[in-house]
Amino acid sequence: MGRDVGIECIGREGRSEAGRGQVSAWRREYTRVWVDELPEARGVAVTKRTLVVALADGRRLSVPLDWFPILRDASRESRRRWELVGNGLGIHWEDLGLDLFILDLLVPPGTRRERPRPY
Repeated sequence: MGRDVGIECIGREGRSEAGRGQVSAWRREYTRVWVDELPEARGVAVTKRTLVVALADGRRLSVPLDWFPILRDASRESRRRWELVGNGLGIHWEDLGLDLFILDLLVPPGTRRERPRPY
């Protein structure tokens, strides 16, 4: 049985913003989930096949590089030149013109699709 899942980050003032915010998720019907903090990265490692992100709470998130062909096909040196942005909410590779939002690492690219807002 498939399920539709969407995530939307909205700041306290009703627009997207870095830091604390509201995360809305839906499964068949719309539900809102409030969180005090979004996952924040503290470190990044890129191997031949994997992107590994160390989170502030001690967890490690590992995803296949095949999800990000630009990163997968980049030189070792370009992969190493990353910086954390938005207090760890994202990762930026200047050389590659690539920005990744930490929450995006939780959802495989092939399963993402736009869904109209139910309100």
